Amino acid sequence: MKINNLSKFFLAATAASHAHAQTYDEETKSAFFQSSMAMLGGTHFQSDPAMVEKIAQLGNLPSADESRRTQECSRYDINLSDFPQWEMEKGYWIGEYSFYGGDGKPFVSGSWNYPYADYRGFITGEVSGNAYRQRNVFLYPPQDDEACLLNNSVVGNGSCGKTGNTKIFEADQSVAVCNSESLEGTIEGIFGGFFETKTELIGKDNALLYQVSFPAFAGGALFQSQLTTLTENPATGDAYRTRSAQGFSATGQSDYTSYYRERKVTESEFFSELQSFISQYNILEGDLCKWDGQGQEVLGTGSYQACVDHLNESFDLAPPCEDNREWVGAYNTQEINCDFVGRNPRRINRLCLRADVQDNCPVTCDACAVSV
Repeated sequence: MKINNLSKFFLAATAASHAHAQTYDEETKSAFFQSSMAMLGGTHFQSDPAMVEKIAQLGNLPSADESRRTQECSRYDINLSDFPQWEMEKGYWIGEYSFYGGDGKPFVSGSWNYPYADYRGFITGEVSGNAYRQRNVFLYPPQDDEACLLNNSVVGNGSCGKTGNTKIFEADQSVAVCNSESLEGTIEGIFGGFFETKTELIGKDNALLYQVSFPAFAGGALFQSQLTTLTENPATGDAYRTRSAQGFSATGQSDYTSYYRERKVTESEFFSELQSFISQYNILEGDLCKWDGQGQEVLGTGSYQACVDHLNESFDLAPPCEDNREWVGAYNTQEINCDFVGRNPRRINRLCLRADVQDNCPVTCDACAVSV
């Protein structure tokens, strides 16, 4: 891959972030990924020895001490609810949102003609074992009349300045491996098979740092950094979540930023306010939860029930995956349990083909589903 192609790759990333930028990271990451992968599609890393060497460096093999520690634990042993930040993320959150471009002014989208200075978000979150799930519905008010004089386009069947609209987002994360960082509540992963993501617990058990970066062989540059701070009113116990996602161009300059102010509420308050803002923003029934983060249609016909179903998906997260320590099965003429099955690879390969063994020894058989 020649340096000029790599430069074009970074420029494509920057263009994608400008064209599709959005407050929640899924939208910016997804738009960015589509553009950058198209740019990378015609390249061949194998033809450039320098790139091959950089790819090799991506492995970052763990130290001997960390390898031994990893062998002594399982990712299924990690329970995110043991960490105050992850425990507090659970439940129902209502947010007031603002999103700004690199010039510090409210963002203006060329494809989603709704105001970004002040809109609303409704988010559900759940933790189960080593997994976290989040579902979002964002509500946008009608565009300003003055802006409609310059651009009167809409998404869906509404009219500019008269009707608002919605977008839906989702996120599923889990502990992929057991290492020194994941034992402290850190979640890592790869987005789109390419970009590195990492969520770390920081502060005095009251903050999370989520970052999206290019992989090491592409320079490792930071693309987005999101800080979440969790606070509580000591007098009332009311919980608050303040978030800011900072986006960066290929040159390292600030590209956008968001400012989210969220409060934790009860289920009944959550859905009551959702209905209230749908009415206040005059959002058509057919546009409710019909569009994804890039404004693309995901439902033939939107509805309020579609929003409810999407938000409730958070709570369908699979329970922790554990071996049944009380199970006793049979193999030939002897009794067996999960410890017996896991004593050597040959037994695992042979016995884990049995349905009763998989059902009772999912950890031993590596048959745990991360999420449902």
